[in-house]
Amino acid sequence: MLLSLFVLMACGGPSVDSGTFVPPKAGERGLPKQIAKTQRSSRSAPMGHVAYQTPILPIKFSIDSDFNIAVTYEGRIVTPLGTFELSGGAVKDRQNQALRAEPADVTQMIICRDVRTDGDCQGYRIDTGRKLHIVMDGRFVQDIERNRIILRAKAGSTITVTDNGPPRKVVPHGPARIDIEEFEFTSTSEPIEVDLERRQGGTTPDLSYSHLTGELAPINGTRIAGIKKYREKKGRWLRAPGIQLQDKLPGEYECLKIQRDAWQHRFGPKDLVADTVIACVKTAEGDLGYLVIGRDRAQKPVAYYVYSYTWVR
Repeated sequence: MLLSLFVLMACGGPSVDSGTFVPPKAGERGLPKQIAKTQRSSRSAPMGHVAYQTPILPIKFSIDSDFNIAVTYEGRIVTPLGTFELSGGAVKDRQNQALRAEPADVTQMIICRDVRTDGDCQGYRIDTGRKLHIVMDGRFVQDIERNRIILRAKAGSTITVTDNGPPRKVVPHGPARIDIEEFEFTSTSEPIEVDLERRQGGTTPDLSYSHLTGELAPINGTRIAGIKKYREKKGRWLRAPGIQLQDKLPGEYECLKIQRDAWQHRFGPKDLVADTVIACVKTAEGDLGYLVIGRDRAQKPVAYYVYSYTWVR
């Protein structure tokens, strides 16, 4: 299967005279090359690292008469997300912004008042994508599997969440299937939403590009972290002499050990100002990988060339 390659301005490498910087394509200057004839998976979607998370201990949500919620759990797996409103099935914050999606290895618990009309809710992030078993006031509520739970509870209620095993679609843990993709985002490019695991059974887009503003953004819960920036100098992609590109590319373990608070849901205003950006990515489907992003500052709006390398599990 042929790759969708960058549209390069010069076959021999980046153009220095024009002031436009073009990053290398797959197989050049240390970037890995796509394996020939990669087979699509028969699964409906990659499960990422979700299936290999350790079982969680029971989590207990206790609601008092004023609807204050106390959480009992040993560890840091539960994080409060704040107060939200449930309106027409949508969960929105006080600024009327919808609650952002999370990757597949995170579950959101939204606990709302047990009333017929829409009202206030408390949100919690549970750092697991495993199947969960939920009991409220001693009665079974539901089994849930990725990735948002909305419950209506009365004051004085107790909600207990226990582990109910890995996701249904699980394969033996072995070497990851590698997916390498390349995309060009310009004012005239198509499409504007791309899936980083599209050759390995991916079903959910991970990145979007705005033809109007030139914004490149993670979507559907995709996160980025470990951003490193480089500027072109005299035709060299990396400034540091003697350092090869492959020495700058992160490994799967390096991305896996990044602390959860370091993952961000968007690029900051200064993250993409460099000619080249390298960052770890956690896809919407829970897979880890890295992005190499080249910025074409000569085009309006700004254009990007994106190379992605994903470990699909």
